[in-house]
Amino acid sequence: MPEPPNRLEVDASIAEAVQRHEGEWVTIGGSVEAVRVVATGGGERIARVTLRDFNAAVEVLVFARTLATLEPAAGDVLIVSGRVTRAARGVMVVAQLLERYDWQHVAEEPQA
Repeated sequence: MPEPPNRLEVDASIAEAVQRHEGEWVTIGGSVEAVRVVATGGGERIARVTLRDFNAAVEVLVFARTLATLEPAAGDVLIVSGRVTRAARGVMVVAQLLERYDWQHVAEEPQA
């Protein structure tokens, strides 16, 4: 049996995600508006990604281990699974899994 094109499935819009409780898991999708990669004091790279869907935007914090699996770029469409966290900067999602959305399967679906 072939693997599905996208392993992660969105379970909330960004507007719904920011209403979830601290520490709650969420899987969201959207377009990457901006990426800022910085080095920590220990020399590891982390990224702050602004992810937007049709109605809202949220900052996604991507630590080095997750960033090593996929480095997002502006314009990418991502599915992000992680935990909701509340900080002085507002609500963020700390990414545990990142996946680029696979548009290829959409084009291959038969039209009725």
